[in-house]
Amino acid sequence: MPTLTENAAALALGLAIKYISKEPTLADAEVFLVGRPHLWMGWEGASDRVREQIITLIKYRPVDLNQTGRFLEEAGRIMFGGGAPFRVAGDDLLTELGTTPRLKETDVYYLQPGFDLDGLIEEKLCAVKSDPTLASCTKWPAEGQILLRETQSDGYRTFVISEEQRSRLVLDDTPLPLLEAPNTPIFSWEKASLHEIAKALDEAGRDPDNHLHQSHCSSLNSIVRNDGCVDAQAGKFYRVNAPTGTGKTVVMELMGIHTALQGHRVVIAVPNLTDVRNMVEALKRAVRIVAPHLNIAPLHSQRRIAKAGDYYIARGREDHPYDYRCLLDACATDGSVSQSDVEPCFNLQIPGERRGRETFKRIRSCPFLNQCGKRTMLEQALAADIVVVNHHALISGTTRIAVEGGGGESRSLLELLLRSASLFMVDEIDGLLLSAVDTSVFELPLSNHIEHSSLAELHMEIFGRDSIPDVDASTLYRAQRACNAVILHTTRLLQLALKHLTWPDRETVWERAEDKMIAEYLGLDPLVLDGVCGYGEQAIPPHLVPLRELLQAFSHNDPLPSPTEVVVSIGSLLDSLARRKKLGLRLNEKKSEKNDKKLEKLKSSLVIRTSLHFIETSLRTLYADVPVLARAKVAAALRVQQDLAGSAPFSPTPLGPLQRVVYGFKRKHEGRDTWSLQVVAMSGDPHRTLQYLPNLTSKIHAGVNRTFIGFSATAFFPGASCFDLSAKTLIDVPDAKGNIRFENVNVSVHVSGAALDSRLIHIRDLAYELWPWLVSRLAALEQDQDTCHRARLLLVTGSDAEAEQLASTLYEISGGQRKVAWIRGGKKSDRQERLPLANRLTYDDLVEFADGPNADVQLLVSSIYPMARGHNIVTADGKSALGGVVVCVRPLPSSDQPGNNLAHLCYSVGESIEPSATPGLALLKERAKANRILNGIRLAPPYFYSQPKDIRFYTIMNVLVTLTQLVGRARRGGTPVTCYLADAAFFDTRFTWAMLLERTIEKLKQDGHWNEFSTHHAGLVEAMTLYIEAAGPQTTAGTQENEGLPDDDFPED
Repeated sequence: MPTLTENAAALALGLAIKYISKEPTLADAEVFLVGRPHLWMGWEGASDRVREQIITLIKYRPVDLNQTGRFLEEAGRIMFGGGAPFRVAGDDLLTELGTTPRLKETDVYYLQPGFDLDGLIEEKLCAVKSDPTLASCTKWPAEGQILLRETQSDGYRTFVISEEQRSRLVLDDTPLPLLEAPNTPIFSWEKASLHEIAKALDEAGRDPDNHLHQSHCSSLNSIVRNDGCVDAQAGKFYRVNAPTGTGKTVVMELMGIHTALQGHRVVIAVPNLTDVRNMVEALKRAVRIVAPHLNIAPLHSQRRIAKAGDYYIARGREDHPYDYRCLLDACATDGSVSQSDVEPCFNLQIPGERRGRETFKRIRSCPFLNQCGKRTMLEQALAADIVVVNHHALISGTTRIAVEGGGGESRSLLELLLRSASLFMVDEIDGLLLSAVDTSVFELPLSNHIEHSSLAELHMEIFGRDSIPDVDASTLYRAQRACNAVILHTTRLLQLALKHLTWPDRETVWERAEDKMIAEYLGLDPLVLDGVCGYGEQAIPPHLVPLRELLQAFSHNDPLPSPTEVVVSIGSLLDSLARRKKLGLRLNEKKSEKNDKKLEKLKSSLVIRTSLHFIETSLRTLYADVPVLARAKVAAALRVQQDLAGSAPFSPTPLGPLQRVVYGFKRKHEGRDTWSLQVVAMSGDPHRTLQYLPNLTSKIHAGVNRTFIGFSATAFFPGASCFDLSAKTLIDVPDAKGNIRFENVNVSVHVSGAALDSRLIHIRDLAYELWPWLVSRLAALEQDQDTCHRARLLLVTGSDAEAEQLASTLYEISGGQRKVAWIRGGKKSDRQERLPLANRLTYDDLVEFADGPNADVQLLVSSIYPMARGHNIVTADGKSALGGVVVCVRPLPSSDQPGNNLAHLCYSVGESIEPSATPGLALLKERAKANRILNGIRLAPPYFYSQPKDIRFYTIMNVLVTLTQLVGRARRGGTPVTCYLADAAFFDTRFTWAMLLERTIEKLKQDGHWNEFSTHHAGLVEAMTLYIEAAGPQTTAGTQENEGLPDDDFPED
C-alpha cells in the first residue's frame, strides 16, 4: 500500500502536468509541494477547483517532503518503479548506466501513455486526505489507585490519586466546543454607524466613573476622513496607514464592536500580554455602554495564566478567566506545591509494562484538567464575541486542551481562531511581522546530558532498538547514527575549545564564516576548501594532502589518535608548511609572534569548520527523519521535532526561499571552565507567512478565506526588511511635518562598535559624561511652562544589561538629586542590587504611569527595542509625559544575527522574484538569490560596513522604524519631541549618522519610493533633512564601493 509520502509526491507530479506543462520539470511539481504556489503565474487566476486541489496537497503533505532531497528520492522511487505513471525524459539513456540514476530538479518528465491523469489526481487526493490525527487515549487502571510521575530536571515528582478520590475524576477528556464561523466574503463599515458608537462613548466619557476618554469621534474623523463605507474583502491582507497618535487603535475598537454587533466573531491581535489586558479592559468599558450583551475574552499562552491573573487578584477582582488551583498538588507524595505557570498539566507519565520491564508513558493531560481553571481562558475565548490575542500566540501558540474538530494532541491557536472567527484586526501589524521573524529562529542546546537535551533523550530511546513499527530500517539507522554523531562531535569540539582552539570573535559562528581568511592564509581559491577539509571532491595541491588526512579524523570518532593529538599535529604541519613557504603570502614571512597567532587562528578555524560541518550534516538528517519517528509515536522524537522547529509560526511554506534550515552555532559560558554549544537555526518566510494568512492558510484550516486588516504607523516603510509588509491599502492617513527633531549630544564615549566584553564599561563612562547635560536639560524643561508638566527624559540603550548599568550609575552619581528608574522586562527574576526596589520598574508599571506611584521619576532608562513598541507614557489628559528621548547607543545590530539575516533575504526575494509560467525556474532563481544574499552576509566580517549594499540599506531602514516607534512614545497628543543622539558613534566615526541618512534618502529616491515615503512619514523626513543640514557637508576616506560587495559577487550555495 503506498505511503502518504509516495501519494503526496505522486499528486504533486500529476498537478504539475495538469496545470503547468505536459512536460514540466521536477521543480515545477516541487513548487506546489513546498507551499510556494505564488511563484506560478496562474495561481491568482486559477479556478476554485484548481486552487482546492493544490491547497489539499499543501495541507496533507508530510513534513519531510519539504526537503528537496527527500522529494527527489521519492520521485525517483515512483518513476523507476514498475508500472509507473510518470517517466523522466531520456530515462532510457540514464538506465543504461546499470544503477538507478539520481534525479535533478531540472529533469523533465511526462505522463506515460494510457494513464488517466484526472483519475490519478482524484485517486491521490482521496489518498492524502487522511482523517485528522486522533489524540492517543489514556488507558487508566480499572480500579485501585492511580500513580503518576512528573519528570523534572533534578529527578521525578510522584503523585498518587487514591481509590477514594477516583469518584471525583472526569476521565473522558470532554473536548471544548468549537463553533465554526460562516464564510463572510466582505465586511463593510459605514462611517455613520461607527460615529453613532463613537458619539455614545464620548458622551459616556463625561462621567468619570465610566473610565472612558472623549476622543472617539475625533479619532474616527482623523482616520476615516470621508463619509461613506469602508469595505474589506476576504482573502486579502489590508493595511491601515496612519501616523502615531492619530487614533488607529480607537478606530480598530469601534470597527470590532460594530462587526460583533452584526453577529460576527472578531479577533483583535495586539503586541504583548499587557496590551491584551489593556485592550480587553478598554473593550469591556466600551461595550458596557453600547452593547452590554457582547462578551470580550483574552487569549494567550497557557504558561502565562498565573502571571496574567496577578493583576486582577492584587485588585480583588473576579471578572477574569485566571482563577485556578492545581488540584493535583494535593496528591503529591512529598507534599510539594507546583510553581505557578509551570504546573505538570501536560508533563505527566503513567506506569506500564513492555517486554517484562516497567515503563512510563506520557499521558495527554492531567486527569483533573476538566475540573481545573486552566481550561477557563480557552473556553471563554472560543465562546466570546471579541477575543483579544497577543501576536506570538496568534501565529505560534498551541494548546493541548481537547477541542472539538479532531486533530492531534496539540492544536494551533491560529487554526482554532481561523475556524471560529471571520474578521482579524491586528494592531501594530509590522510588530506581528517582527514576531514572525523572531519565531522563525530558534536555539537548541546540543549536549550529552539527558536532562538538558532532547537529542540525548532520543538517542537513549532508539539506540538499542532493532526496529520500530512503521519506521523503515534505513530511517531508524540514519536517526541512530545522527543522534550519536551530534552528541560525540559536540562533546569533542567543546573539549578542544577549552585549551587547544581559539574560538572566533563572533556572536554566531557558521561553518563557512571564516572561509575568506582560511583561503587567504592557505593561498587557495575558497571553492576548494571542502576538499581540504576532507568532505569534498575538489582537487587540492599535493602539499595539503596531509592536512586533509588529519582533518578527516574529525569525520569519525576513533579513539586513536586522540582529538588533542590531531589538533597538535595540524598545528605542527601548518608551521612546517609556513617555514617551507607553502602557505599564502601573509604566512610565508619569517617566524614571529604575529605569524604564530595567524597560524593558531588558521588551525582553529579549520578544525571548527570541519567539526561544524559534520554536526550540521547530522542535524539535517534528523530534521528529515525525526518526523517519521514522531508519526510512529516515539515520544522523544516528538520533543526533538518540537525543538528542531522552535516556536516557528504555522506556515504553508515552512522552509521559505532557501528551501532548507540554516544552522549557526553559539558557544555559551555556563560556569567555570564549563561551556555549552547551541545550534541557532532559521528557516521559513515570515513575510509570505503573513501574506498567506487571509487566503491559503485560512483555506487550509477553515476551508474559506478570512479578512485580515493590519494597523500601524510604520507598516509601509520601503527597505525595512523586518517591518515592511506588502499589503493592500484600506485607509491611508498622511503624516504632518513638525514635532520631531534629531540632535547630537556632544559626548566622546563610543558605545556602538565597542567590544562586547567592554560595553558595560563604556556605558558607565557615558553616564558620567552625560550627567551634567541631563541635569541642565531637566532644568530647562522645568523652567518652560509648556514642558514643566513633562520634565522627564527617556534614555535607551542596546540591552537590559546596558540599561541596568546606565540606570545604576546615574543613580549613584545623582546622590538623590534626581529620581532614576530602570525599566526592564518581567520574565526573569530581578537580582540587581545597586538600585533600590523603588527604582526598579517593569514595563507593566508604565501602563498607569501618570496616576501611579512612579510619576515623580525624572530619568527613565530602558532597552531600546521593547520600549520602542512599549506602553504609551502619558499624563492624565493623554498627552506625552516625556520631555525628550535620549538614544545612548547607535542601534546598528551585529550582522550575524540570524533573525535579521532571514528577514533581509526573504524581503529581497519577495521584492524581486516575479511569478512565472515556469514556476520551477522561479523556485530555483529565488533559492539562488537567497543563498547569494546569505553568503554575502555570512562570508563578510561581522561589521556593518563590510556588508553588501542592500543589506546596509535594509539595516538602516529597520533602525529608522525603531527610532520612529521610539519617538512615538513622546508624540502622544501632538506633543513635539527631540530625539537626542548620545553616542559618539553617531557623529565621531568614518561614516556619520548624517552620511548614512543622506545615502538612505538617495536610495529611496533611486527606487522611486521617496515621494510616498515623504507623505507617510513627513515628520521623520523633516527631522532627517534638518539633521543632515545641521551636520554640514559630509566627507569620508574611500568610497562606498569599498565597504561591501554587491549580492551578485557571492556564490549561490
